[in-house]
Amino acid sequence: MKIVTAFALSFAMLMGLLGAVQARPARDSDLARRLGLTSRQENDLKTALRRSTAETDRIRGALVIERAKLREMYDDYDLNHSRAHISINRINSLQRDLLEASLQRQISLRKILNQRQFMQLNKIIVPEPPDAGELRFRSRPGGPRDGNVPGLKLSPEQQEAIERLWWNRRHESDDATQGMARDLKAITRLYDNYRLDARAVRKLIVSINKAQLRMMKSRFDRQVEQRKILTEPQFRDLKQHMRLLRPLRPDR
Repeated sequence: MKIVTAFALSFAMLMGLLGAVQARPARDSDLARRLGLTSRQENDLKTALRRSTAETDRIRGALVIERAKLREMYDDYDLNHSRAHISINRINSLQRDLLEASLQRQISLRKILNQRQFMQLNKIIVPEPPDAGELRFRSRPGGPRDGNVPGLKLSPEQQEAIERLWWNRRHESDDATQGMARDLKAITRLYDNYRLDARAVRKLIVSINKAQLRMMKSRFDRQVEQRKILTEPQFRDLKQHMRLLRPLRPDR
């Protein structure tokens, strides 16, 4: 049985879902032949995919910039709470836009393709997301220790507090991510149906976006609590250690 972290699962499912109908066969003419597209359908499909790709690229680019801004704030011991909340809300709005763009792409496809063509397209290029029912989430105590962060020099009280903080945050994250995985799987089922229930999809998008916001707020709360537990030198030592680990831990 494969075990993945909660964040890795949500990221894999989200990318699989949002990547639907963007990956394309090597030749457009081959896709048109396999679907039996008319010349007008082929042109309309190319236009729709091009516009959809441009929109999702724009949103993702804005997300990269805003997340970098928030990460810089979290690297500062003197955390500006109001600026961080503004950034969190911007990120969450962009995440909602990304989910909505995926829905709009699905709607546009159904305006171009008939049911047979749509089902054939699903078989050709829509990636199958992981089955959440076949995966296991795990929670475990964590956080920095003197043994794995050289020179941190935590007192026993600090060690206990930081481990409790990591443990609680891990449980909160796992709960939110399991809900997201369930909702993403439900959206995938709806997207597989040619008669798309857009209202049901939007309800799930709202649920997913709320879970995303809960996770970001949980991380903000952890950042605030860290600064209550650690001195500024300890905080900076920890940040430097985590920065070195970041390229090796893409799921964090």
